[in-house]
Amino acid sequence: MRLAIVLEKTTGYPVWFDVIPLDVGDLQAAWQVMTDVSEALDLETDSLAHDSAYVSEDLAEWIHQGTEKSMIARLPDRMARSCGFRNREVWEAVIQESCQFRLNGHVWYGRKIPKKIYGFGKFCSLYAEQETALRYQRDFLEEQAQDGGKEEPDFLILFADRDAAPGEILAQYLMRQETERSIKSGDGYTEALPLRAWTDQTVRGKILLDGIEVILDLQLRREILPDGMKGSQIIGKLQSLMCCQNRSGKVIIEQPNRQVRDIYRLFSVPVPAVVDIAEFRKNTLGIDTR
Repeated sequence: MRLAIVLEKTTGYPVWFDVIPLDVGDLQAAWQVMTDVSEALDLETDSLAHDSAYVSEDLAEWIHQGTEKSMIARLPDRMARSCGFRNREVWEAVIQESCQFRLNGHVWYGRKIPKKIYGFGKFCSLYAEQETALRYQRDFLEEQAQDGGKEEPDFLILFADRDAAPGEILAQYLMRQETERSIKSGDGYTEALPLRAWTDQTVRGKILLDGIEVILDLQLRREILPDGMKGSQIIGKLQSLMCCQNRSGKVIIEQPNRQVRDIYRLFSVPVPAVVDIAEFRKNTLGIDTR
């Protein structure tokens, strides 16, 4: 089965998901999701972002001729080679200071190249993250000294049907990729379940919980956390704080170190010395266990 996720354009928050059977075609799946979102949420889906495995000529033709929607997709490797994008000359044209930009704390090189894909006019954008570019350059020079340097450049190649700056196209694609990666991280959970528990309800419930977690993590990172810090890093930094529960149900918390105090300071909350579990459940979860 395939996972379809609909994101709110400005925030990147997931607002809809669906699980699509593998025997449903790309065009039919896209139309089904957009129709469901329109009927259920009264929202219009204005762009599609696809992995290379789900890019088809029918879908590209439909987007190009039949709608005002746009599409961003990863170019399949076979098409990248046939377009001449996997050679050293193209690499040299992309790895230029004038093509450099920053996105999500990383330095990227990106260059836009007009190209016909499936017979339709598209804009292909070639990207290389700076660390990847430096590694390829080093490996290429080493291979060149040995056998002529035959390794192909490791580009991320996207094609889009609208004329936009490479950084804008990449940001939209990575927004989808980041959310999908967070949700798919639950695959290990479902695979660990016995086969009898592999129900549609189980899978959809896990995806729903992952989607809620994505929204909370994005809100933390954008509104509270310093640039580049993730929610998982908060948990890591707070794990050093030792606690123990006494017989009365109260948790005694040790004296916090500096990194723990820094995390609590982000939320404008003092580090507690004692936590009453029953009181916490009542005030936070609405559960009175007394």
